[in-house]
Amino acid sequence: MSNYSKFLDDLNDFYKDRKAKGIVDKTSNEEVLAIIRDKWIREGKLTELISFVHTNWDSGNCDEFIQPLTTLLIETKQVELFKTLWIKILKYRLTALWNSFGDLKRQTKNIDPTEIASIDISDFNMFSIDSYKDLKRVVSFRRQFAIDGLTKFRDGLLQLNQTKDSKTVSIIITNVKNLKRPIFKL
Repeated sequence: MSNYSKFLDDLNDFYKDRKAKGIVDKTSNEEVLAIIRDKWIREGKLTELISFVHTNWDSGNCDEFIQPLTTLLIETKQVELFKTLWIKILKYRLTALWNSFGDLKRQTKNIDPTEIASIDISDFNMFSIDSYKDLKRVVSFRRQFAIDGLTKFRDGLLQLNQTKDSKTVSIIITNVKNLKRPIFKL
């Protein structure tokens, strides 16, 4: 059974237990996910939780959900698990960015990174098809989304005293800001 299925089983058990106790559930889905996440953290199922995250959030939009896990991995100096968690999330984000950037390059030969960076993405909704109508705006959003994740990853690496890796990530951040695909990988 996959870790994804195991997490969903725990989720279903939570709801069954509440129903059996006659509890009218007004808990949001995000709150229940957090309850099961925290249970798995207490149980030490960190590798399994990371696997669930990678399966459930295949667009890399899991920052809020993984925050307690990220904090724990840094506090307990679990460098390899921290890297495992973040590298796949960042690969999702960077792949989406470079795919959208490639689409934009096919439409427009001269792309100005400064123009892309200046586009207002404050109301961009990654779950709404309407947000994907303007390809420059999509690239701007995905660029910033990648930079945000890379920055969190770099900052965590610094807290974990991974100076060499954090410098590599800083170079990647600079490349992403300038819409230059890095030669090396995470």
